Amino acid sequence: MFLIRWIYAAYNYLTEVVDDILHNNWRDMMPLVSLIFSALFILFGTVVIQAFSDSSEDKPTKLKGGLKTENGPPKKSFVEVTELTDITYISNLVRLRPGHMNVVLVLTDASKNILLSKFAKEVYSFTGSVTLHFSFLNMDKHSEWMHSLLEYAQDAMRRDAHDDHQAASRRADYTGYVMALNGHKKYLCLFKPVYTGEDADGRSGSEDESGPGMGGAGAGGGAGGGAPGACRSRTRSRDDHPPPQPRKSNRSRSVSTLQIHHKLDRLGLWMERLMEGTLPRYYIPAWPGLDKITPGK
Repeated sequence: MFLIRWIYAAYNYLTEVVDDILHNNWRDMMPLVSLIFSALFILFGTVVIQAFSDSSEDKPTKLKGGLKTENGPPKKSFVEVTELTDITYISNLVRLRPGHMNVVLVLTDASKNILLSKFAKEVYSFTGSVTLHFSFLNMDKHSEWMHSLLEYAQDAMRRDAHDDHQAASRRADYTGYVMALNGHKKYLCLFKPVYTGEDADGRSGSEDESGPGMGGAGAGGGAGGGAPGACRSRTRSRDDHPPPQPRKSNRSRSVSTLQIHHKLDRLGLWMERLMEGTLPRYYIPAWPGLDKITPGK
């Protein structure tokens, strides 16, 4: 009963309001109408301003997130290194997009595994850059292309050479060299190994020569003043103990492996200078043709 009375009262009130609006003078209603529209305008303006302020706050957050992604650690957990051959020559070098560079490691079949692992460690922190591509060139297959390319960078090959003999020896072995090739602007930046292993060879050679030399002198003294029994005992001892040639070969092999591994020690610093644009550039008129990189059949 109470609900029905309340509904009738509300209906009568709304009817009176409608009658007042329809029959009263609009000039008397203008203050009320203006008040209503002012409230609606303030409410709408507050909502619009709040929406724009939220969108403007989201944009700097997205930009900061993008910068962190570019300057942060690389997205990939590995380094993708492709071989530069006659198949990938056009896409990876000749028609490389403007602003992109191909960092090429020069190696041989014997040094391939050692240099590739070291190369991956040195350039891993730069894999986040989308403008860098990494490749390797096998000198056993494409030595003619390498020689024809470096004819344009003879100044770089001779800069650290003290005489003609050293220059010739350094030009003969390009293992461990790294070239940053800009296919669009036709220039290269050259990294040369700073560790050649000459000191290690000198030390190992002197140690090998001093050890057997001292042993030979002692044996010679015994043979000169001893009896034939001493000679027989020396012969027997030689038969019992095999010559240490395998140990020497294993040692020389480990020394050569160490020398190859250390050829790329300062490649990371060179890559930083490459990204800064402070490395010397050697421009060439044109890239060598496909006939230079195609291996002989």
